[in-house]
Amino acid sequence: MDKAMSKLIVIGQKSLKFPTTARQLRPYCNHALKTLDQITAYSEQCMSKFGRDAAKVLLHSVTTELRGVCKTGRLTKRAKDLMKAAPCANAGLKNFQKCNTKLIEKFTGVMNAPVKQRIPMSCCNFHQLIRCLADEADDVKQCSRKTVDFIVKYVNKLIEPILMIMCSDYSEPSDRCDALVERTPNATASQRRYKSFLMPIINVAMSLGDESSELAK
Repeated sequence: MDKAMSKLIVIGQKSLKFPTTARQLRPYCNHALKTLDQITAYSEQCMSKFGRDAAKVLLHSVTTELRGVCKTGRLTKRAKDLMKAAPCANAGLKNFQKCNTKLIEKFTGVMNAPVKQRIPMSCCNFHQLIRCLADEADDVKQCSRKTVDFIVKYVNKLIEPILMIMCSDYSEPSDRCDALVERTPNATASQRRYKSFLMPIINVAMSLGDESSELAK
């Protein structure tokens, strides 16, 4: 499932690229929609209730975004905006990969924090990703303010629904958030590193469900 998730969030993923033309868009959409079906089936069959609930929220936002891009017939504005931003996202792959790797490392470390701190830490570390993407784009000549703005909003639209549910008082960057980022535990060598930052978010939600189950016993 992790590999499939990484194919939906293209920004910062090795060997995965955004479509720059209408001809490239259709294969991109077909692959993304097929991957989405596989992830949905896996989450329904193999995850706990909390994991399924978190996955549903994430998958709903991803599905909504893909529908806006992949609508059949004439190209939608979302599709055109995506193709305009694609040269920036593709050229900045190595730069954005740094942001992706940093976030995965942080989300992995979050699992070593006390249960009550995991959600706030996850939320605050996600804000660091948005900052990182914008900062790294400054070094990519194919990126303009407009294309970077699209990329940031694209990532936000995919993750924002679950952040709104989970984050509450930590839905925006703040000094309090910066402090939580600093206190995020390091990931251990034995912990798995995922390809997508979506799986660690789901794992955090699942860990809360496991904790609730233990308290209820």
